[in-house]
Amino acid sequence: MSSWKKITFKCRVILRNAYANHKNITGIYTLSLTFSPLKQANKDDTAWFHAVYDEAFPDFEQRTRKGRDYILRHAAHYQALIILDGNTRVGILGGWSLQAGFYIEHFAVDRHLRGRQLGRQAMEAIVARYGKVILEIDPPVDHVSQRRLAFYQACGFVSNPYPHRHPNYKPQYAPHSLVVLSHPETLSPQAYQAFAIMLNTDVMAEEGL
Repeated sequence: MSSWKKITFKCRVILRNAYANHKNITGIYTLSLTFSPLKQANKDDTAWFHAVYDEAFPDFEQRTRKGRDYILRHAAHYQALIILDGNTRVGILGGWSLQAGFYIEHFAVDRHLRGRQLGRQAMEAIVARYGKVILEIDPPVDHVSQRRLAFYQACGFVSNPYPHRHPNYKPQYAPHSLVVLSHPETLSPQAYQAFAIMLNTDVMAEEGL
């Protein structure tokens, strides 16, 4: 075998191995995702977290920047995490450790990285990390909201039957109806009530909005 053929063969083997290491048998990219606590002293991470947050969520679902800074400093049960693939920032997670489970308030993948199964893998990593998980989605009344429900169902979430309204983040908006999803099973009436009370008091405390 000539030297250039050897080099070509070696390159193909390296590429094939790199490709295989990032795919499973179904052809979906598999990544090793980790979670890094957001530290306000890290200006780059903080700016990136806010940029993803601001782009991913409509204004009526957002805390003000002042409110975000407050809960980062003072809310003992709040966690702001950056989701990493190796050293690459791929998403954000903001949530609360409550008695009923870990409540995901905000979860988003960087818009430049969407369509690569990162959301699914990140959610699988989240439920593996926390076990009992609670989140809210829009009622599944159109194609987009139905797809969102299907996404979470595929991750093991189930819908809860309780009528639910999320308090408003800003005075110009009204509370809005949402569906509560939980993993790995539905919440008991007592667990839902405990969640609703914590949501309306600790999570949505005025100083953090």
